[in-house]
Amino acid sequence: MNGNQGVWIASVSPTAGQYTFTLPDSFACDPLANYRIRLAQMTTGGSGYSSDSGAFKLTCPVTVTVTKQVVNTTGRPSSGRFRMRIQCEPGSQTFADIAGSGQGAFTRKVNVPAGSTVCTVQETGMPLPPRGCTWLTTYPGGQQRAPGGPAVVVVNTLQCGPVSPPGPR
Repeated sequence: MNGNQGVWIASVSPTAGQYTFTLPDSFACDPLANYRIRLAQMTTGGSGYSSDSGAFKLTCPVTVTVTKQVVNTTGRPSSGRFRMRIQCEPGSQTFADIAGSGQGAFTRKVNVPAGSTVCTVQETGMPLPPRGCTWLTTYPGGQQRAPGGPAVVVVNTLQCGPVSPPGPR
């Protein structure tokens, strides 16, 4: 329990005298908070009992946040999936492939190992653009972040027609 708020645990699985608790995605883990678990056993007749496990600390997941923005002002339809990979050091291990639609924006938090020092987000696949168009991918704040830091923003802009190089006209 966090303060005076209870958290409903979706499932409890006993394994060799230990219990695994599954918390809902909406649960905001606070590594500095003290939590209590009260176990309740309900019978078919509606009566039950409860017991208190005492105070404990949670090991909160370490995450990297990715915000994806798809910009299409061309009026041409675009659909399909964008794929991104997150690789974290040490070890350059791939910890997640995340996919999103070819429309709008989304934000995802991806769990990474607790020992990760820096993670890199890389676009690995895009939907096929309409004929005569191309996707421009930018990372306005850069591609690397320390876990728990601000989001890596990935912007895909659909550009159609001849692309003029920058410069005087």
